[in-house]
Formats: sequence, C-alpha cells, structure tokens
Amino acid sequence: MAEIESGKELLANRGQRVYRVGECMESTTAVWRDVASYCGCGTMVPSVKAAVTDASEGEWVLLRPGCDGFDRFPDRVELGDYFEAIVRQLER
Repeated sequence: MAEIESGKELLANRGQRVYRVGECMESTTAVWRDVASYCGCGTMVPSVKAAVTDASEGEWVLLRPGCDGFDRFPDRVELGDYFEAIVRQLER
C-alpha cells in the first residue's frame, strides 16, 4: 500500500487518468479516487490501448507497473520489454 500512496502526489500534480490492471485495481481506486479519474481495464494490453486512444496530442502517457506487473514478470527489464512490445504493436 505504501507504493500506491507514494504515487498520489505526483498523480495529483501531473496525472489526469489512471488505467488500472490486476490485483491492485481496488486499492488504487481507494487511494487515488480524489486526485484522478480511473478506468479498470483488466489487463495491460487494453489499458495501454485505452490510454493511447484517450490521450490528446501533446499529452504524455506514463506506463508504470503496479502490483500486477511484479507478479507476472521475473524482473523490471522483462516488464519494460512487454510494455514496449504493446506500444510497438499500436504504432503499426
């Protein structure tokens, strides 16, 4: 829960919307509901697609793993590679 709390200030200052996945969906909603709108997309692929679709020109999309990312991947490198592969698929 401390990891989720630590992102709240940054989200309040810079973020607009959170695309949640995995087992942290409920806890992030409880902590962040007052600083950003949110969408529960279930898994990473639809979350990334929704974030890219919803972003306006000039806005940035931060891909940040939460609990789900650390459960499914042995390390941050493989998780980063997975995020990159999703984005590259969208570029086609």
